Amino acid sequence: MKILVLGRNSSSSKLLVNTLLQHNYETFFIQEQRDDSLQLIKNRVKRKGFFTVVFQLTFQVFQRILVSFSKRRTRELINGRDQELAPVAVYENINSGEAIDAVSAVGADLIILSGTRILSPNFLKKVTQPIVNIHAGITPKYRGVHGGYWALVNGEPALFGSTIHRVDEGIDTGEVIRYAFATPSNRDNFVTYPILQQRAACDEIVKLLKSGKLFEVAEESVTEQSLLWSHPTIFEYLYYVVTRGIK
Repeated sequence: MKILVLGRNSSSSKLLVNTLLQHNYETFFIQEQRDDSLQLIKNRVKRKGFFTVVFQLTFQVFQRILVSFSKRRTRELINGRDQELAPVAVYENINSGEAIDAVSAVGADLIILSGTRILSPNFLKKVTQPIVNIHAGITPKYRGVHGGYWALVNGEPALFGSTIHRVDEGIDTGEVIRYAFATPSNRDNFVTYPILQQRAACDEIVKLLKSGKLFEVAEESVTEQSLLWSHPTIFEYLYYVVTRGIK
């Protein structure tokens, strides 16, 4: 089977691509090196307000400290599956005409998303191969970002995990193929949660591929609510560390 991964040059993408390669799947990677950070911030300000976004960005700067303290645990979770990616192409926007042509030219049997922007209707119309997404959260309740973290904050550790789902035009709204649950240890934190979730999803992807049932199975939703989550502010993060011990 020929598999094409579309994603960012991130730990999660490296984990996915190297897992597939270790299991001898013919795997290709097209990288999206996004050029819309400023526009994303502007859109967030419209939805959340100026000061909320400022404090979200403050926390994202603080994350760099967490990254430095989490290197050992991160290496343990990735377990050697961090070899550098060799993209066949790099695009600023995966929905551009050039990117769509490159995706089609690979001729993959399966496309897996790992951190790209939402695919456009034009992309979904022109690319005919099956497309699945790995979302770091249990949908539909934990759509958006940092789903595992928010599940812990909300006292729902049973909903800590990832969702492998078919891709549609919505934000993490496609039909669920398989949930991949995980249990964080006291050594995990905001930085390592997504890696733990991705590792669980990679293991499930391999099981589905080996069973030959990836395109056949579908799970019923384990949640009724459909919510879209954003980044915590620095104050929210510190509050939950102090009051609930969630790092």
